[in-house]
Amino acid sequence: MARRRLHVKAVVIALLVVVAYWVVVMSAATLIARLVAAGVLVLGLFAVGTGIMHDANHGSFSRYGWINRTLAWTSDALGASSWLWRNQHNVVHHGNTNVVGVDADIELAPFGRLAPEQPWRRWHRAQHVYLWPLYGFMALKNLLVSDVVTLARRRIGTRRLPTVTPMVVVRVMTGKVVHLGWAIVVP
Repeated sequence: MARRRLHVKAVVIALLVVVAYWVVVMSAATLIARLVAAGVLVLGLFAVGTGIMHDANHGSFSRYGWINRTLAWTSDALGASSWLWRNQHNVVHHGNTNVVGVDADIELAPFGRLAPEQPWRRWHRAQHVYLWPLYGFMALKNLLVSDVVTLARRRIGTRRLPTVTPMVVVRVMTGKVVHLGWAIVVP
């Protein structure tokens, strides 16, 4: 029953994204309609990352591995490598949750402080307000910098990555090209 709700949620998210993208990029809608659709598109893409990609990369979207692997590619379509995400989030984060210096998911310095062991700055009092818009730049950071640096260093924080084969590099770069295609080239 829970998985069925997850699947229905995914279909609704996908429909919202497709319709909003069509209105923003391809329709002759008014400026107001396009602005509303752009807002829906942003929320829809966020929902893809949190409601589809996350569950698929954890292997919980479907009992079939090939479906999880296919839907995990939504991360790549959003500009961030699903292969690196699985290594960073599933292995490093869940294996060392909130361990400063190991868990890369909590490294937001100097903008955010997510663990008591991290240095405190006066502006962290307002991080509950300003971090939300900054999260929007994470996709850009992953697209242009983080994933490439991680592959080149072959490390996530202090942890060594599994073998980075040429095929892994091709898959990571293909996802980035797909993202640039729908987000920049088509519009």
